[in-house]
Amino acid sequence: GCYAADPWPTNIGGQAFLESNEDYHAKTMPELVDIFMTNRDWTESYLKTQKELDAWAKKHPYDNPPVVLHSEQSEAAYELIQRGPKAKAATQAMIQSLTNSDFLTRQWASHHKDADEQRADSENRHWSIQVLQAIGSNSPEVVPALVNELYNHGDGYEAAEALIKISSSDTNILPSVIAKLENNVD
Repeated sequence: GCYAADPWPTNIGGQAFLESNEDYHAKTMPELVDIFMTNRDWTESYLKTQKELDAWAKKHPYDNPPVVLHSEQSEAAYELIQRGPKAKAATQAMIQSLTNSDFLTRQWASHHKDADEQRADSENRHWSIQVLQAIGSNSPEVVPALVNELYNHGDGYEAAEALIKISSSDTNILPSVIAKLENNVD
């Protein structure tokens, strides 16, 4: 979730942030998938008005103002990854998230005026691939989805890494990759 501490927590690179107390381990699979699909990781200023920012700058002339770090998607993804093959029920959502990443991120960003859309989309794709890798060949849709990502300039390398890891326990991966490459000489 949302990170918080009192009055200001430890910081990341000099940036104070608020601390999470959400228990993702206790969430059901549908709850985790819903969190993953409807959230992106992003930050927003904790101080909302110019008056608050000015007061902060006066008291802390060398520090950045604190931020609220929203990490619902990455925490839900991390929990899905921990469940590994047991997260098989999330396969279709991860494929949809990967396939429609741009659209889903734009739709999400339209509700968050300060959102960094490009970073949010990149994180969405990253986590989708990581969850699919954790599910592995327990779901027959995982390998074709990752093979399709090989031609994505932004994510092809990460998809290849995921396929390499899955192939250590499933020898059917290599023929799928070779067939895909043979069908597209470019």
